[in-house]
Amino acid sequence: MKLKKILSMTLALALACVSLTACGSEEKSDKKETTTTTEATTTTEATTTTEATTTTEATTTTPAAPAIEPTVAPEDGKYFDAFLMFTDSGWMWGNWDSQDTAAADESKTAYGYDAYITGDGTYTVSLVADPAVEAFAAEAFGYQVFCVDIEGLAAAAGCGFEAEGYADCDTTAKKMQFAKDAGLSITDVKILHDGEVVYEYADEDVVFGDIEGNGKLRLEIYNAYGSTVTDGLAPQEILDLAGGDAVAYESVQVEFTIAGVPAIE
Repeated sequence: MKLKKILSMTLALALACVSLTACGSEEKSDKKETTTTTEATTTTEATTTTEATTTTEATTTTPAAPAIEPTVAPEDGKYFDAFLMFTDSGWMWGNWDSQDTAAADESKTAYGYDAYITGDGTYTVSLVADPAVEAFAAEAFGYQVFCVDIEGLAAAAGCGFEAEGYADCDTTAKKMQFAKDAGLSITDVKILHDGEVVYEYADEDVVFGDIEGNGKLRLEIYNAYGSTVTDGLAPQEILDLAGGDAVAYESVQVEFTIAGVPAIE
């Protein structure tokens, strides 16, 4: 009896040991090894390339003179032909007749672009360099003779050399007053080189009339042999331009406004 109890206790003890051993193994197996490896590699490559190339080229070029077109006379013939009587200071450019005169006389040659006066208004007469004409192939300098002649206008207006009272006009100033008394006026006179105004007259400085005693109405800008020089009637600015050999031009023009033009029948 005692032997059985002893054996039973021994067996129970053995079972208890086995149970404890198993629990210990489970606890160990429940333990985990946690290994955290964090590899953070951050590579930031920021490459900014700015290429700004600004090239500014400023080239200042004197603009070419505007083209001047030849004029055409009215077909009805009802006009007064105005032309430039002109030579420069070197006597290279020379224009002494109107287009009408040259057309009627083969011995005459006209190079100017005339204005055809059909009534009161503003008109322009011109001379332009021309490579095809030897005398006009090169640029001009200064003035020697510079007038606008309007054929037949003084005679038609009653202030020409044949008019009563003209014989008493022994100076250019008197001839101009004679023309004004007949109702003629020339105002707003401008001188242009290469299309640019180089001088604008005050109206009181304008000189005009039948200055040559030939029935033409002359607007005298500069005449080395006339009253604009000999009587000191030319403004100083015109004298400076006339002697300005350093000032070259390839076209010369006169713009003017005329009033009192008689009707043409």
